[in-house]
Amino acid sequence: MANLASENSRKWVGELQAVHVSEIPQKIQDVQDRLHQSIVRQCRQAITGDPDKRVRDNMDDKNVQTIIKEVDAWAFAMGVFLTMLVEYLALSKPEYLAPFTYSLMPFLLIHRFFSYKEAKFHFFLIDFCYFLNLSIWMQILVCPNDDYSEECEIWFKSNFVMSICPISFAIVGWNCSLVFHSVDKVTSFMVHVLPGLICHLMRFDTRLQVDGLAQKNLGPLTLKEQFLYPLIFYVLWQLFQLFIQFTVIEKDQTLVTSLRYLAKDQKNPMTKFFTKLAIFLGFIKHGEKASPYSVSIILMFTLFQFGYMVVLMIPTKLMFDYEFISGFYLIFIITYGIWLGASYYIQIFSQRYNSKFLTASNNNINSSLNNSSDKSD
Repeated sequence: MANLASENSRKWVGELQAVHVSEIPQKIQDVQDRLHQSIVRQCRQAITGDPDKRVRDNMDDKNVQTIIKEVDAWAFAMGVFLTMLVEYLALSKPEYLAPFTYSLMPFLLIHRFFSYKEAKFHFFLIDFCYFLNLSIWMQILVCPNDDYSEECEIWFKSNFVMSICPISFAIVGWNCSLVFHSVDKVTSFMVHVLPGLICHLMRFDTRLQVDGLAQKNLGPLTLKEQFLYPLIFYVLWQLFQLFIQFTVIEKDQTLVTSLRYLAKDQKNPMTKFFTKLAIFLGFIKHGEKASPYSVSIILMFTLFQFGYMVVLMIPTKLMFDYEFISGFYLIFIITYGIWLGASYYIQIFSQRYNSKFLTASNNNINSSLNNSSDKSD
């Protein structure tokens, strides 16, 4: 299998070398698709014993059920281990938290890209939380952390303001639960929590300052640093996002974005608030659902996000000045995500997990009965 993978890699690289520059994006897309299909086939081979058999079509097979449960158990154990490891690094070895985070995240995001692309969710990866993670990573790499220039200090303060409240609070707004066996949910939780945690440690942990990994004497957070500079960062991302929205996304209504997802999730508190706001402003009538394909709704959602950012930037001055307020807030956010995960396991997962095996068995039984009936007729 290793030799086959090596031959396929050389073949794909050779194909890329033999094409015109204008064809490279499509060729790269083809390589990604074929790589994804190769991984899917290998997973099917490992679980069902046949690379052409879909796992979902063989859920009634006892061996398949056993393997799936073992994989989920391992995923749960790894999720718990990663959570404990992050806790250990944050409390005992904070100098390793950022390197660990930005070594792990590329693997999680690559997994997310392929899993989301199959369901046409991959444009979630241009959301602001990913831009902010990239900004913090670049700031750590570029700026000498023990001796900030004026530009680096502004950059760090902007990252602190954006991560400590607007991004981490999305766990509440989006109901991001810490579900240990789910790579997708663990990734979402880390994407929203870790930026704020890293910035909190760089702001307050004296061990990082003594080791030259964080600035000792930061100036007070000015109004410009609290609002103006972070919002400039945000607006630059928003312009990029709108460009993608109207040049790519709007041409394909099957693609799923933040707005389209929220519009369908009527139980989400953000959706309920956004719908009431749209009715109040006269964009839609009472009882009507907000259409994510309407230009007016898209622009309204953009303004709503901007207002969300501004409002949640207000308390960041207190969090920047007082360690206990910042720490208590992060504990609340993390606890809320854990509580959502516990609720998911108790109320939803235990029933849904077992029912998927029962449903598959019942479907196959019904299919067999129908076939027998057809033959008797």
